[in-house]
Amino acid sequence: MRIRTEIKILASDDNDGRQLLYGGPERKDEIIIDNMQRLVSGKLNIAATVSEDIPTGDVDTPQAFFLEVDRTCTLILNGGAETFTLVPAVSTGKARFFFEGTLSQVNVTNPDATEALNGTFVVWGDLTP
Repeated sequence: MRIRTEIKILASDDNDGRQLLYGGPERKDEIIIDNMQRLVSGKLNIAATVSEDIPTGDVDTPQAFFLEVDRTCTLILNGGAETFTLVPAVSTGKARFFFEGTLSQVNVTNPDATEALNGTFVVWGDLTP
């Protein structure tokens, strides 16, 4: 299975992107991995004040994770070793999180008292030797 991730950030002082503050063609970070065996993805709908683990399906050793959500949430990775609060950007109304590294667990908590959290996720891993 081929996994391709690409992160490209361009920041400029002008709308045409000519006065770059950060980025450009040389700053493109692309990673291609051909030895992943499994991937699981899906949609999230987490009720108000509820915590759920992201399902990893048949991925025994997750190596990377991407999440996009529509409201503030808390992520707890690897049983509490790393905790993050995601807050949607005003410009997009979404919060996005990408993690590359060995994962044992991803837990998402919706702290909102009344509204459900909606989003999408993808987890991949299980490298071939």
